[in-house]
Amino acid sequence: MKIKGIRWWMVSLVAAGLIINYLARNTLSVAAPTLMKDLHITTEQYAHVVVAWQLCYAFMLRSAPS
Repeated sequence: MKIKGIRWWMVSLVAAGLIINYLARNTLSVAAPTLMKDLHITTEQYAHVVVAWQLCYAFMLRSAPS
């Protein structure tokens, strides 16, 4: 069974994945002022949150099949 336009479906899925990936990486910096105010944390404590998030993100990318 041949699916018509499968290349364009694949290109659109990859593009959607790239957009979601970009937005996920930027949401933490956009949310920083609100998080710091709502959680009553200092800049140093927020830095620990960012480092933990980046380590988890790097582990997720590293463990993804290639």
